[in-house]
Amino acid sequence: MLLFTGSHIVQASHLMGADMQYTYLGNSKYRITAKLYRDCRGIALAKPDFMVSAGTAGGSSCGTFTLDIKLKSIRDITRNCKSQPKPCDPQNTGATGEGVEEHIYDTIVDFSVAPLSNFVGKSSCGEVTFFVGQCCRNNAISTGAAGQDFWASCTINLNSLQAISATATNNSPHFSNLPIIYTCCNKPYRYNHGSVDLSEYDSMSFKMVPGLQNRSGVSVNYYAPFSARYPLSPKCSTPKVVNCTPDPKANPPQGIFFDTSTGDLVFTPVNCSEVAILAVEVTEYRKTAAGSWVWIGKARRDIQLIIKNDCSNNNPPVISGTKEIYACPGDSVCFTYTISDTTAVGQTNPDTVSVAWNKGIPGASFKIKDATAREKEVEFCWKIPANIQGQTFSFTITAEDQACPMKNTTIAGVNVYLCDRLVRVNTPKVQSLSIYPQPCAAGQPLMGLKPGMAWQIFDLSGRNIASGKGSDDLRAPLTPGIFLLRSGNASTLIEVLP
Repeated sequence: MLLFTGSHIVQASHLMGADMQYTYLGNSKYRITAKLYRDCRGIALAKPDFMVSAGTAGGSSCGTFTLDIKLKSIRDITRNCKSQPKPCDPQNTGATGEGVEEHIYDTIVDFSVAPLSNFVGKSSCGEVTFFVGQCCRNNAISTGAAGQDFWASCTINLNSLQAISATATNNSPHFSNLPIIYTCCNKPYRYNHGSVDLSEYDSMSFKMVPGLQNRSGVSVNYYAPFSARYPLSPKCSTPKVVNCTPDPKANPPQGIFFDTSTGDLVFTPVNCSEVAILAVEVTEYRKTAAGSWVWIGKARRDIQLIIKNDCSNNNPPVISGTKEIYACPGDSVCFTYTISDTTAVGQTNPDTVSVAWNKGIPGASFKIKDATAREKEVEFCWKIPANIQGQTFSFTITAEDQACPMKNTTIAGVNVYLCDRLVRVNTPKVQSLSIYPQPCAAGQPLMGLKPGMAWQIFDLSGRNIASGKGSDDLRAPLTPGIFLLRSGNASTLIEVLP
């Protein structure tokens, strides 16, 4: 086993992460894409294992089969500054510089021929999962999983698609932002994978999950007190506590904050020699013909995070602006975001920041007001089509400085919530709005809320002004204006008329 020394000891293990996605091509065919991330200080990356299994509840009772997958491309994705050479040179060669390579593999699978045809039309085989894997995780990982095998996956739920319609298909979410695998000790880490679905715009939720050490779904072992939800040491008021209450707005952020609706992950790492793994699962939901929500697909990204102790004189950029936008079909919305970067103690030259977005909402615009400014201000605008409703759209903003040798990156997610329908309340001031069972307009209950179902009311700036469950009444006054009532994945816009 070769040994390389630096800020961390890295053995010949080399796989730093992976993610998977699928795209429907028509005629029962899907393209499966796997992206593997290689530590360029380790050995070359060999062709991974690629398998498929099916069952229900995460099982594989309908069998497991080995499939073929082919290498399509390799590129250096190290986030170093412009003046630095790419460290992974030559390509896929062991013991080059400190950096990360992206290896993309793909293949086309056909559900009309064996072995995948064995799963079709059988409710006991409805969850079809594709796996990619290889030995081994980095032996330098210090919070769990060191040296264990690595597996990533994506899943198609055939049962749910059949419940939607006989011809329903799905494209999985894909991760539009490159992983950030190196971050600075005692500096905020703000990241979003940029999971988007630009085909069906299905609803998505996010969850921190355990890394996998085999294709049967067995999770890796974490060392106490670490876990999938608390995989590293964040800044907390009590030293050596990893699960303190998160506060992403603190300076610096406290605890490990994870937003299950946007996928935002925020924390301040404080153990300067730590190496951890961060695994996230994205689940897609769609309504059936009966109007109920069902999950239709899942995708995972599992990445290794190395905490570096050689960038203490650089602060990462900060993205300021609303992360939740509420609107209705036909509306025109514009929101401004500011990108700031404060000069750290000992830093001689202030950083100039760049900003971009992942184009997560087709038809929307994202414009930099002054491209020559050191810090940036951008405007997001969208004329929302009139024929869409009740959906959630999302995009991410990426801000980078040009610190050397490795620049700092901040990524934040923004959700745009669209109402299902508009309910007008012909009352100048509503002191008590009955949510259920009595309606507030035209004898119709709002969204069919049932006793015990949680709801929230927001103003259009995103401020939560009331919340309750089922038959609870709104005890705060609503002055004339427009408000959004949300419950689960549904939403209704309420207009209080003067």
